[in-house]
Amino acid sequence: MKMIPLGLILTATMTIMGCEESAFDREADVIRDTTQNQAETVRDAGQIKAEVIENAADNTVDRAEGTADRIEERTEQKADAIEEQGEAKADAVEEIDPS
Repeated sequence: MKMIPLGLILTATMTIMGCEESAFDREADVIRDTTQNQAETVRDAGQIKAEVIENAADNTVDRAEGTADRIEERTEQKADAIEEQGEAKADAVEEIDPS
């Protein structure tokens, strides 16, 4: 309802002033500018959210890789210790052999 009186006022003003651009053209320009600004805001917000999620994912991957490396290192140490113990037992058995 507010748009109709505003449109009429703009049309009358432009007619009196003799502008080449009609009130409807100006109103259309305002609408275009406003919607383009809104769309840009939405795009920017989406890009920021995507970057935040991407950074969080990168951090998660980095932490997971660090955890995996620590687990691998610990299990490698345990496996080495088992091998060393087994080798020591085998050497001890060989030393017992009287042949």
